[in-house]
Amino acid sequence: MHSKILASLLFLSVTAWADDRDALDQARQREHDASVRVWYHDAETTIAERDLATAHIIADTTSKQWNNAVREHRNDDASTWALRHAEAKRDERDAQSRVTHFRWERDVARNDLQASTDEVHRLERVARRQR
Repeated sequence: MHSKILASLLFLSVTAWADDRDALDQARQREHDASVRVWYHDAETTIAERDLATAHIIADTTSKQWNNAVREHRNDDASTWALRHAEAKRDERDAQSRVTHFRWERDVARNDLQASTDEVHRLERVARRQR
């Protein structure tokens, strides 16, 4: 009788330990996934910010060329530069939209990473106490 009770208690403690171990492994996986998402969205944000800077430079350049053509009464050139400037401004708006989106995605991923890191640390403390 005592051996059955002892075996039951042993089985329950091993099962509880395995459940804690599974929870810790899952938390570590979530932490890793969040870390990858932070890295990815950070890279996408950097690319979008560079695209925005490039689009801004092109918009400034086309604006100056357009103004020069108008000032010098070169109507054909002015028309060409006006079209290029409109395209550059559209590209600039698109790039700004991407920057905003990827910054938001990166911030969400950072918050998820912090939460999952906190969870891993909590579960590690629990596991250390149970040893």
